Amino acid sequence: MKKFLSIAVVALAAGLSGCAGNAEKAPPSTEAPDPAPAVMPADTVAARVFSGRGVVKNITPSKDYIVIDHEVIAGYMNAMTMPFPLQDPALVEGISRGDSVRFELTVAGSEAQVSKVTRIR
Repeated sequence: MKKFLSIAVVALAAGLSGCAGNAEKAPPSTEAPDPAPAVMPADTVAARVFSGRGVVKNITPSKDYIVIDHEVIAGYMNAMTMPFPLQDPALVEGISRGDSVRFELTVAGSEAQVSKVTRIR
């Protein structure tokens, strides 16, 4: 049995190596390779808006960040507690720690900002 397997392996290897020698090679290309795709600057990337819901944990004294313990933001982020930059400090007028809120997160490239905050009564 071992002798049969050895012969089969040798025959298979010989057959495969013979096939490789018969393959025709394509001539080298004379065309220039395609240039790398252009990278768009972050400010030209189309913004997407996501809706979220959560509880305000903190607002910085300068009102430039809001910390929200939020639920899953569908299509964007898992549930977690994190700070978000505010697009405008006026967005948090009337909003306090502990308030339940709905918010909109505007995302352009790797930048995300809260663009709307509404307290849930």
